[in-house]
Amino acid sequence: MDRYDARVQLKGKSLGLGVVLTILFGGLGMFYLSIGWGILGLLVEAALVILTWISFGFFGFLLGGWHILSVIIAVISINNHNNRILRGLD
Repeated sequence: MDRYDARVQLKGKSLGLGVVLTILFGGLGMFYLSIGWGILGLLVEAALVILTWISFGFFGFLLGGWHILSVIIAVISINNHNNRILRGLD
């Protein structure tokens, strides 16, 4: 086998799995995207849970909004990752 015949197959991240993990686990599911997004997701979600608990549920809409935003971030991040793989940059 010639050393130039070896090929590498790069596999992208699954968009469906990323969305499902983010919907089910919120900030914890964002670890599928990257370590940075996972840490940020957990910190923001923990802060919003504490804020909602302290305010007796008044800021619960922010927690729901963050959950929706985290799904949007997951879709954009996974699409960007897969596009970089296709272009050969990752």
